[in-house]
Amino acid sequence: MRTALCAAALVAAAIASEAAAGPLVDRPIIIAHRGASGYLPEHTVEAYRLGIRQGADFIEPDLFLTRDRRLVALHDDTLNATTNIEEVAAAKGWTDRARIVGGRRLYYVFDFDLAEIRQLTARSRGTPGYSQPGNGFYTGDEPFKVATFTEVLEIAHGHYRETGRLVGVYPELKFTQALAPAAGLAYLTAMADALLAELADPRWDGLFDRREAVFIQSFIPAALQYLRPRTALPLVALTFTLPNGAGFPPVPTCPTTPEAARALRAFADGIGVNAPAASEACIRTAQEAGLLVHVYTLTDDPGSYRLFFGRGVDGVFSNHPDSRRAGPRRALSRARARRCRPVRACDPEPLRPASGHGLTRHVIRRADAGRAGAPTVVRRAKRHRRAPRGRRAGSRKLRSATARSDRARSRPGSARAPARARR
Repeated sequence: MRTALCAAALVAAAIASEAAAGPLVDRPIIIAHRGASGYLPEHTVEAYRLGIRQGADFIEPDLFLTRDRRLVALHDDTLNATTNIEEVAAAKGWTDRARIVGGRRLYYVFDFDLAEIRQLTARSRGTPGYSQPGNGFYTGDEPFKVATFTEVLEIAHGHYRETGRLVGVYPELKFTQALAPAAGLAYLTAMADALLAELADPRWDGLFDRREAVFIQSFIPAALQYLRPRTALPLVALTFTLPNGAGFPPVPTCPTTPEAARALRAFADGIGVNAPAASEACIRTAQEAGLLVHVYTLTDDPGSYRLFFGRGVDGVFSNHPDSRRAGPRRALSRARARRCRPVRACDPEPLRPASGHGLTRHVIRRADAGRAGAPTVVRRAKRHRRAPRGRRAGSRKLRSATARSDRARSRPGSARAPARARR
């Protein structure tokens, strides 16, 4: 009884202190970047579902508004790179909607209604780090469709109802330079209003009102400043920094001074940092100002996960959500040990979350000399599963068979795909 009361007190303290820095989430989190886009075409229902099966904590849709004001998950403001729009436009007589830019015929999302976009086939952009047909996950003949934001929320909500496991959503409000500045800003604010309305829909049972279930991100500070008085959900300012330290205004760069970090903290709860710019100094400066730090975009190199988890980031965007299995948690443990070294500040307290998943959580107080006032955070340790009695000393042959079975279950469309993701 005493242990349970102590555990409850620790959780209450964590929640209270975390409120100043952002949402109470398991850290570091894995964000399935455009779904599991390293395996399946980005921003498709199938890619998001695979990302969840591979253990992602959040799924990330980039958002644009269609001509009839529906939110769709697309990274580009044009349909050219990730759909077969050129073939369909020629067949259906839509070629007059193309805009000639730099000698190319471009088809913009906001020039089409949702029903028209749903007639397109989604495909991978095929650049390094993204899926390729024939990779064992798909052949290239599948009729993938562009997902709507409603479908993304249905996936996360349905998964939570079926399994009790919360997988959050991490939408990005995109911006287009194809419109005049005033029209572009109006388009952006209309998209923000549509986003908040969709998240608040009663069909989601309040799931996406929870701070631990949603991050909203944008490269454009004006979008987040517009949202700040309108929502309590955590906001993330995406930054981009060139190797020489310069950027592309109005997109902010990774803060290297306390003043720059505080300026971002005025309207954001966290920052997204492009991986080459995510130095230890940048991460430390942002976190000391109370900002979460999420790094983008990692692929299938396990070493990159070890690198950034070792630097203490709060999360990473990944095209290959399952790649973190190859050792990053060990790097996290070493980083955690370094933080705890000055004092006994990291006392593990096994807790059973409400969902009953049997996770082990740790209440960790950051005790670095430079972080005397830093918030308490809650991290998730690895899932512990006790093997059946007859298999605890299992042979190498049995372990190999189990590994093959797990790989078969992880493939989309498999009849043996598990109802709940395996970690």
